[in-house]
Amino acid sequence: MSNIKLFQSQQVRTHWDKTEEKWYFAIVDIIEILTESTKPRDYWYRLKKRERANGVELSTNCRQLKMKAKDAKGFVENRSAAIIGGTIAGNARRELEDKSGEKIISSENYLQIDLLK
Repeated sequence: MSNIKLFQSQQVRTHWDKTEEKWYFAIVDIIEILTESTKPRDYWYRLKKRERANGVELSTNCRQLKMKAKDAKGFVENRSAAIIGGTIAGNARRELEDKSGEKIISSENYLQIDLLK
């Protein structure tokens, strides 16, 4: 079965759960089509926020699933783009260090990221 369905000639990402025998649909795709919003993720965020203020929790009913992006890029493509981006950033850092004669990243200015969050 295809993981992309068409509604009014626009793509809607889907997932078929064999165990539960249920279809899951990407809510932001549905919102984009029905509201004609240019920013469906923002629309969904604001809708959840407004409803939460009224005592309704939408995200308990609408769980987020990992779905392929609409542009059909998967892990391999995104990993390649991240490597290219990292190479460009590294080259820019080295160039700045060569021009300024100073290290851009040092023990005084690095951002410590807690990997156990």
